[in-house]
Amino acid sequence: MEDNVFRIPLRVKKVERRNRAARAVREIKKFVRKQTEKDIKIDQEINDIIWKRGAQKPPSSIRVRLVDSNSHVLVQSPDRELPSEKKFECEDCGKTFSTEQGLKVHVSRAHREEEEQEEEEKEEENYVCEECDREFDTKRGLSIHQSQSHDEDDDDDDREAYEEALSGSISDAKEAIDNMDDPDFDLLLEIEEENKDRKGMKKYLEDQIS
Repeated sequence: MEDNVFRIPLRVKKVERRNRAARAVREIKKFVRKQTEKDIKIDQEINDIIWKRGAQKPPSSIRVRLVDSNSHVLVQSPDRELPSEKKFECEDCGKTFSTEQGLKVHVSRAHREEEEQEEEEKEEENYVCEECDREFDTKRGLSIHQSQSHDEDDDDDDREAYEEALSGSISDAKEAIDNMDDPDFDLLLEIEEENKDRKGMKKYLEDQIS
């Protein structure tokens, strides 16, 4: 059987109201059985049209296209894109599809997740100093290192870097200091005493000096 478009009357007015949509589906299958002996499959879009206004108010008729495949006949909307000999190839993996819509669905499902995963992996990458290629686990550590090791006006920059390092929690401050090259613990202790003056932090710095 060739690809054909038909308008099928859906005579369901004499049926109990709550069963009319289900009867309309059976009317479609009954019509198609006169055209073929193959199995019949109804596209979801056709079902949506039948049930759009609920079980009691299916349309009085419906236009459908009958598409013959090797194993069955598909009942679909005439507006739906037909498979063609043209192949739509995925630029990412080379997989081909008979319709453009099929390609779009594949890309959105298969490769969007890959892109999201790649973004997550980028976020997990270490922070690398462009000057000396040293890697740091945090952006804060990289910033302190660059301020201390590569900027001009070393004295002012060191103090600014130390103030930034000590501005967070004690654990964050210790991690930032560990990422420094040859930190000046005397200056760090001075800055801590001038600002937060935390006993735990001061004890840690004093232990490094002694």
